[in-house]
Amino acid sequence: MIEKNTICHYLNLDGIRLTLADITDAALEAAKRHNMSDQAAAMLGEIMAGTAILATDFKNHEGVSLRWETHGPIGNIHTDAYEGKYLRGYMDHPEAAGADESILNEHGMLYVTRYSLLRMPYTSSVELKGHDVSSCLTDYMKESDQTLSHIQTAVIRDEQGRIQRVFAFMAQLMPQGNKDKFKEYFSVNYHFAGESHAAESVEDLLKKGKFSLLGKMEVSFRCTCSADRIKSALLSLNAHDRAEILKDDKVEATCEYCGSHYSIPRELIALWFEEEKGSNVQ
Repeated sequence: MIEKNTICHYLNLDGIRLTLADITDAALEAAKRHNMSDQAAAMLGEIMAGTAILATDFKNHEGVSLRWETHGPIGNIHTDAYEGKYLRGYMDHPEAAGADESILNEHGMLYVTRYSLLRMPYTSSVELKGHDVSSCLTDYMKESDQTLSHIQTAVIRDEQGRIQRVFAFMAQLMPQGNKDKFKEYFSVNYHFAGESHAAESVEDLLKKGKFSLLGKMEVSFRCTCSADRIKSALLSLNAHDRAEILKDDKVEATCEYCGSHYSIPRELIALWFEEEKGSNVQ
């Protein structure tokens, strides 16, 4: 049984790396914060799960940001995975999400930005041609990373359409890995807990491929917004913009990722500006 709210990294003797994630509670938290319908929550959750498994350099805490341009009524979908265990995400117009999941990829573009302790951030993109999240992400790995990969994502819902579990896994062939074994293992899809349309489960795959666990971390929803970040942004303004800001009684900001609202009075902003002047004089 796949453990809830975890991301696990595996490797086997055939040179195949496997990343498996259950992000159920993170997906539910994102849906709650954005007051999403069941359909919108399922779409966002599946892409959040896919984002989690794309961060493959877990030793160096690689972060990944996705911008899924649907060119449809829901607008863009934005998801982040960072520090190997935190997720966040939102949809421009979740109220427009309907039953047809093709709006995720029809005539769309996927932009993926990677962050690492070892290198500067870089962004790559791919035109979306697949019919579901799994095939779109697999196409991205093939075209952008040029790595033999297999990705599956899944959202298990109850009879009322509510999210029960959210999963994803990615298999990658390492350099000098056994390509024939990779094709043998991933010529079929595997089902997750609660699914029944595939003959073999992900647990069966782990046993059949004799995968060894390299590491496991708990996964949760967490946003990076804070009052300190707003302070830093305000302190980066030039003199003219600072003067304009101080004409208002307060500065208000709402984080698109988590819905947190910040209201900072003019007096506090003026104090920040004065404190910075004093520190610069020293």
